[in-house]
Amino acid sequence: MDAKGYLHFAAGKDDMIVSAGYNIAGPEVEAALLSQPLVGECAVVGVPEFERATIAQTHVVLNDMTAGSAKVIRFFARP
Repeated sequence: MDAKGYLHFAAGKDDMIVSAGYNIAGPEVEAALLSQPLVGECAVVGVPEFERATIAQTHVVLNDMTAGSAKVIRFFARP
């Protein structure tokens, strides 16, 4: 946290998410999402999940909240 109270993210030691035996690089997923003009900010984190041990969960802030923009990003980001 800086003097003005803003929080700044610094990458941790391990940016790799292992899900069902697959390695998922969080920064690569973030870079792909940020390549879309609708995405202003995003973060990818690993969260516990029963069947796969961990899943990649994305958090996205859109630049434009026009009708259908969230649907476009969901279609782009689907596995």
